[in-house]
Amino acid sequence: MDKAGGGGGCVAWGSPILTPYGYVPVQKLKPGDRVEEYGVQNNTMFTGTILYNNRTESSSVVSINDGTLLLTPTDQPVFIRNSTYIGWLRDPQNLSIGDQLFDPVNDTWINVTSVNIIYEHIKVFDVITSGANDFIDNGILLDKKAP
Repeated sequence: MDKAGGGGGCVAWGSPILTPYGYVPVQKLKPGDRVEEYGVQNNTMFTGTILYNNRTESSSVVSINDGTLLLTPTDQPVFIRNSTYIGWLRDPQNLSIGDQLFDPVNDTWINVTSVNIIYEHIKVFDVITSGANDFIDNGILLDKKAP
């Protein structure tokens, strides 16, 4: 994966990020904008702030559930559940069909039905928020990039 000026995980251009006013494409968010976060320790939604939203490029993304999520293959944690684990999966490329993704807005789990790597240069955004430092991309709970 090639990253210009960045490092770690990111979400693709156009990814809808949940704000108090509805979903906003990631590229339109700037530091100081408000976003919805989720506290996994106490199962509550709350409003946080964008601290950082740097644009970089990646040579590939992982498409989950036919493009529901478009993430860098590594270092972009997603909250999952499977038969042996509930928690953060650091590298989305390691998702398996049958794993489940958490939708905190509806308090439901969504089955993973497809995981495909797309090899093309794409603009991606490294989203860092205040508070729990997580965010909701197209209904799915994601965390800050891994250290």
